[in-house]
Amino acid sequence: MPRRILQAAAVCLAIFAMAHASAQQKYDRTQANAPPPRPQAGAWPTYNGNPSGNRFSPLDQINPTTIHSLAPKWMFTIQGAPRTLQMTPVVVDGVMYVTSVNEAYALDARSGRAIWHYSRPRTQGLAGDAATGINRGVAMLGDRVFMATDNAHLIALQRDTGQLLWDVEMADARQNYGATGAPLAVNDLVIAGVSAATKASEDFSTPTARRPVNASGDSGRCPRLASLARRRGAAARSRRMRRDVADRHLRSRVEAALLAHGQSVSGLQR
Repeated sequence: MPRRILQAAAVCLAIFAMAHASAQQKYDRTQANAPPPRPQAGAWPTYNGNPSGNRFSPLDQINPTTIHSLAPKWMFTIQGAPRTLQMTPVVVDGVMYVTSVNEAYALDARSGRAIWHYSRPRTQGLAGDAATGINRGVAMLGDRVFMATDNAHLIALQRDTGQLLWDVEMADARQNYGATGAPLAVNDLVIAGVSAATKASEDFSTPTARRPVNASGDSGRCPRLASLARRRGAAARSRRMRRDVADRHLRSRVEAALLAHGQSVSGLQR
């Protein structure tokens, strides 16, 4: 076959491949822009409950008429949790997934029975929120459960067994990065973020809080930035105090509800 005919055939094949790829890309983009499916009734498959993130549930069995008859059915305590839990339970196919820092449980949502448990030691030397033991939950995608660790890693667990499938570092924890938030699964992607320490050493958190050397050779802390740091510290302490008061109030209400139904409160996580 003449060389020119071969070249023409190759060009035609290349054009066809480009056109096919363009059509496939357009199809995939159309699919990606389609609204995500709604969760099944009774499921809470993401941190915010549904893809819109509004935390609204269409279930109507609990309403102003029936809410007074609610009663505890079971309680599960995460032993050794370093602080009050801040995660949102994720429920899919009758299984509830709950977390504390660097550990996750799969529970039978009807009975509270533990199906599997994954844990790893807490990371030493962290700063900021990650050092206090905060974790806000998991994300689900297919047969995998995704969770962020305190040292800014994202891990994937096998949904049925809790086996570790992979571990990816998002940021260097030695640079005062950590992670506390629940990941978000969108289509075939998992989105997760990191946080920088707000209580780290001065060299990390306030490197600009010093004046440059002046003509006389003096240097020191910038008064305006120092005042701002003090105000931020006071605001953070005030937020912690309000949170502690709210936690105590919630605990007292839970204890009262348990006692009213003859349940023991000895195992209630403090």
